Amino acid sequence: MKEMLNIRKANINDHEFLVLIDLKNDGYSLSDVVSMTEQDKEEHSKKIAGYLTDSDKGAFVIEDLALNQSIAMIMYSIEACPK
Repeated sequence: MKEMLNIRKANINDHEFLVLIDLKNDGYSLSDVVSMTEQDKEEHSKKIAGYLTDSDKGAFVIEDLALNQSIAMIMYSIEACPK
């Protein structure tokens, strides 16, 4: 049976997808995003870029191979536990 889903490490080409899904997860609708100030959009974009560049963060993208599109994402950050 052919695999229908693929999970892979996110890269810079996934930045816009990560931003949009994160905003949706935060409760923003498409019309909310359109009405955001450019400064708010830029700040959110920079925050998400950290998941692609910082050594203590990361992201994965889940793709539907039959549809040839990204359908979900997982972002994570690693924090040291206090002793």
